[in-house]
Amino acid sequence: MTPTLVDRDSEQLSLLSILQYATAGVTAVMGSFPLLHVAMGAFVTFMPASLRGGGKDAFPREIGFLFMGFGLAFVTAGWTLAAAHFMTARFLKQKRRYWFCVVVSFVSCFACMFSNGIVSIATLVVLFRPGVRELFDTTAVAPQPDGP
Repeated sequence: MTPTLVDRDSEQLSLLSILQYATAGVTAVMGSFPLLHVAMGAFVTFMPASLRGGGKDAFPREIGFLFMGFGLAFVTAGWTLAAAHFMTARFLKQKRRYWFCVVVSFVSCFACMFSNGIVSIATLVVLFRPGVRELFDTTAVAPQPDGP
């Protein structure tokens, strides 16, 4: 048996693709936790008046809207980042859309989760290595003119 040469860059891109899939799953789960704030806000907003209390010390309904708004904003941001990680994993596997992968990795470095930062920094290190850029399909198909 003759040993086969392995392209290290392709192998590392494949490994990073798997790690990006895992990061997408972790980000989606962690991004779902603010749904608790949405539920608490909905409870406060739609709470019956008998539970709210009376007089000046009544709990304001606006706090519930505030909780729901911030919760929905954080859930949307978390799920959007998870979708971006999922797409980055696909693009790394297919060796397409180089700049999308770079931008998502940069944005993910600023996310507060530890796993995102490690995977994103590793992705950036590999993507900025000489020779990796040439692996990506950078040829754009020019539109063909209609007619003669």
